[in-house]
Amino acid sequence: MQASRLTLLSAFAFALMSGGAQADSWPAKPLRAVVPFAAGTLTDILPRILFEQLSTQLGQSIVVENRAGAGSTTAAGLVARADADGYTLLVNSAAHTIAPALHPTLSYDPVRDFAAVIPLGLAPSVLHVPFKGGPEILSEIIAGRIDFFLAPVGNALSLVQDGKLTALVVNSAERSAALPGVPTTAEAGFSNAEYPFWIGMFVPAKTPRSIVDRLHREAAKALATAKVRDKFLALGVEPMPMSATEFDAFIANEIAADAALVQAAGIKTHRD
Repeated sequence: MQASRLTLLSAFAFALMSGGAQADSWPAKPLRAVVPFAAGTLTDILPRILFEQLSTQLGQSIVVENRAGAGSTTAAGLVARADADGYTLLVNSAAHTIAPALHPTLSYDPVRDFAAVIPLGLAPSVLHVPFKGGPEILSEIIAGRIDFFLAPVGNALSLVQDGKLTALVVNSAERSAALPGVPTTAEAGFSNAEYPFWIGMFVPAKTPRSIVDRLHREAAKALATAKVRDKFLALGVEPMPMSATEFDAFIANEIAADAALVQAAGIKTHRD
């Protein structure tokens, strides 16, 4: 019995020491960050801003790979199957938690197959009505061919500021710092209508906890720098401070809430 206890204690001590060693030596080569949306989208722009600072702190480059398709599930499936060594990251948005409700035959589980690292920020969406003028992005709204649209604040901010669009509400619990004069959905009389658009970082679930914790610390440090913070705020993205454990719990709660929403709305699911 004593020998068995000593064996277990030795194994536990070795695991602790090896985990610390992995964190000390990581990263020893460039990192790969998979983004499930096209270049130029908010989910692509935010991590690129963050990674510029984070790569400096880590002493390694972070290469962004855009893998758009299937509502983010192509990229997520790729990362779920990647080596759990801390060198492959996933940056995803709220699409990560609604995917199980829309794609019942997913090849991965957003909770079981990923470790949440850190949320990059919260981007409220703003509701628009058409105003005269304005080309390019949101041109259909501006032209009046559709009546209204919900878009991330960062995508529409310049058009609202230029008077080309009128912002009606933001769908967050608090008013957006970028549009402080625009009421929330609750203030406009629509309770429980918030749907936060967040962007966060994930790694494969079996990534050593010591690496997850270090990645969280370094990313949090980078997010707190004035350069990153100011660029995020200019895009209408607000801080979303959480520990890695809190973010994991948030993801689980969002998956349940999104599933209930899809069922209540009668949204048709995809049989992949």
